[in-house]
Amino acid sequence: MRNKLFSLFLIVIFALGIFIMLKPHNDISDVERRYLSTKEGFKGKKINDLSFQNHLENVIKDQFIFRNESIKTYYNTKRVLYKPVLSGLIKMNDDAFYLPEHDAYLLNIPYEDEDKINSVADRAYNIKQLNDKFKDLKVYVYHPTRLEETKLLESYGANSYGEEYKNIFLENLGSDVRYGELKIESIEDYLKNYYRGDLHWNIDGAYQGYADIVSMMNKDFDIGQPKEIVERIDYAQDFYGNLSNNIGQTTKPEHLSDIKLKDIGEFTFKINDEATEYPVKDFDNITYEKNKGYSDYDVYYGNYEFKKEFDFRDESKPNLLVINDSFMVPNNLWLASHFNKSLFFDLRSSKRPEGFVIDDVIEEYDIDVVLISMVYTNLYFN
Repeated sequence: MRNKLFSLFLIVIFALGIFIMLKPHNDISDVERRYLSTKEGFKGKKINDLSFQNHLENVIKDQFIFRNESIKTYYNTKRVLYKPVLSGLIKMNDDAFYLPEHDAYLLNIPYEDEDKINSVADRAYNIKQLNDKFKDLKVYVYHPTRLEETKLLESYGANSYGEEYKNIFLENLGSDVRYGELKIESIEDYLKNYYRGDLHWNIDGAYQGYADIVSMMNKDFDIGQPKEIVERIDYAQDFYGNLSNNIGQTTKPEHLSDIKLKDIGEFTFKINDEATEYPVKDFDNITYEKNKGYSDYDVYYGNYEFKKEFDFRDESKPNLLVINDSFMVPNNLWLASHFNKSLFFDLRSSKRPEGFVIDDVIEEYDIDVVLISMVYTNLYFN
């Protein structure tokens, strides 16, 4: 009897595998906003190095019937049934934590790690060296503080090492480099400036960061005060962030907003040294077919290009170089409007050319001001 049941089980699994392989495959997961493994990926795979078997396993997992519904059900059940003990945080997977009291997600609470401590110190020292090398250059660091790296989680029993990392960073940064950060003094401050289901700050956080940076630089350069908001755009389409997508979109959908500022002025724009029109965005009319596999934030703000250049043709203003990640994308134009020429580099980009050296850019463009602004995972460790 046992052998018959086992044989029947194998037949069912085999039939299911054939069905999955023959049915039309989905390219992306609507729930996770990521690329899925498909049968087209078998090209070049070999049995002797297990690449064929590994891809087959991924295809069966990614193309399983009712997969999206199963993911949503799993995480919603976990949220409902799990009773937080001591911490008040629900661990959804290895990286993501749910804060039930505020219907918000956190990602990668930083813990003490000797290798990371060394990484933080090295990164700060490198920035200090850049500042020391160019005597006529002013270097700034701006830090978009996330809740995970503050002591605000102590009341939930989640002890973050984030402030210790910040102190190590500042100790090695030196006093000549100006440092600023988005102040998060309460969880309410955090929720006002950040999405509940996305890693990034919302448009209010992006504006606060822009205002902080301009005010910080205006102490050394006559670049004017932060510009006033003249229009706020609140899109109707549901916005699902990259955190909620990683755990089945179990947050309530949020809504993406944008703002326009007064007196931006005329400028020319380049991406990777190619002249182009600055994009006009409309989230309600963007479709995912144009950007398969991206989170809603990525879809709206576009690909993270290696180099973006703004030229406002005002030689009475200094020239700016920014090393940034996706956080600064919403306010690139706002910040650039205070300068003559502005260059924004995302060093994570696959389009970064071999042999790229920041020093060469500083000399070629006669840079006066350097800003380094990235979320802690990129600023400290990446």
